[in-house]
Amino acid sequence: MNLPSPQDGWTETGRGVVNSWDCDENAHFNIQGYLSAFDVAGRHFALVSADGSLSAERTVRHIRYHAEMPAGEPFVVHSRYADGPYTGTVEHRMTALGNTRLAATCLDGYNSALQAENSPLPAPSDDALGRGLPPDPAALVRPDITEGRGLVTHRGVVTPAECGPDGWLLDRFYFARVSDAAPHIWGHAGFTHDWLIETTAGRVAMEIKLTYGMGLQAGDLIHIESGLIAIAAKTFTLRHVMVRSRDGAVAAIAEGVVLVMHLDTRKVIPIPDVKKDALAGRLLS
Repeated sequence: MNLPSPQDGWTETGRGVVNSWDCDENAHFNIQGYLSAFDVAGRHFALVSADGSLSAERTVRHIRYHAEMPAGEPFVVHSRYADGPYTGTVEHRMTALGNTRLAATCLDGYNSALQAENSPLPAPSDDALGRGLPPDPAALVRPDITEGRGLVTHRGVVTPAECGPDGWLLDRFYFARVSDAAPHIWGHAGFTHDWLIETTAGRVAMEIKLTYGMGLQAGDLIHIESGLIAIAAKTFTLRHVMVRSRDGAVAAIAEGVVLVMHLDTRKVIPIPDVKKDALAGRLLS
């Protein structure tokens, strides 16, 4: 595939490489690495946006993964305004430069309309639109995790090193917490660490969405309440609600469409019927 063109409104906003320390147990780019790259792209795009409209508050970040990226893979990110599913939408595209394949797409939504030098704005690329998650920001409410429908999957404290120049927790560290929380809800769903080892399988996210709430700053104590919200033949959908522990405020909600992948063949493993039946009784209400 060809790289996004300036003639179509694209601006290069990121360029980097997948470092080995940014890879997970599945030997590919960790979810945090993608979030960091798109955060950098968003900041660079704001810098080159002459009208200053990106000073508006971001409300949601919605990412789809299209291809695995191993350690050592160089990549480039391009960004543009789009007439997308949010009030104000910026689209980012990450291209792996090894063979110019599309690696990931990201739609950022802002709480005010955005302007571009050339209007009307283009529609977002079809492959950037959500598939398993609705485009609307998630409702900022805590789930009912009683009666085995979910559980607290993480407790921690925000450190200064995890915050950006504006003092708020960076996106990659929201998902660092989600990464730590995920094995607990996967185990709750029946996909335990031992089962994954026996099956030679790994946990993989196909699509994620981060909806921003109160936000988090250094010193905030947090916990995460997690549960399942949907089941399909090969995927299920998780919701992680990040709660500021001192007052119960919802800081953010992370949702993800996930699947099980065989680590040798890199193919999807369908959800066994026995596990699907068990999952059906554990959906969040």
